[in-house]
Amino acid sequence: MDIHEKKIGDITVFTLDGGLGLDNYREFSRRMDALISPERKKVIIDLDQLTYLSSWGIGILVSVAGKIRKTGGVAKFANLHSEIAGVLHVMRLDKVLDLYPSVDDAVESLNEGAAQPPKKEG
Repeated sequence: MDIHEKKIGDITVFTLDGGLGLDNYREFSRRMDALISPERKKVIIDLDQLTYLSSWGIGILVSVAGKIRKTGGVAKFANLHSEIAGVLHVMRLDKVLDLYPSVDDAVESLNEGAAQPPKKEG
């Protein structure tokens, strides 16, 4: 699992590249803990390059979002593959995590100060 970081204005985008599961969730958690800081108030976690996500991985993403909130920040998740989005919906985690179809949509919501993700059609 690689974590790539880029800035879009005052927003930090972390792109996860690889899989997130039982074999690497502790290392991922340690790396994200080192990257989370009160200076990073607006964070987007881009899941476009995520190749797999186990239940352990889902748990750590929820934990990371909580840690970002505890530092006074806002976490948004973007580019979920349909299978992952479906699992999060079944688990009702789409009510806990702010999910967006693209990084651009997540950036727009942060720039507007939107508290809620866009409504899903259907």
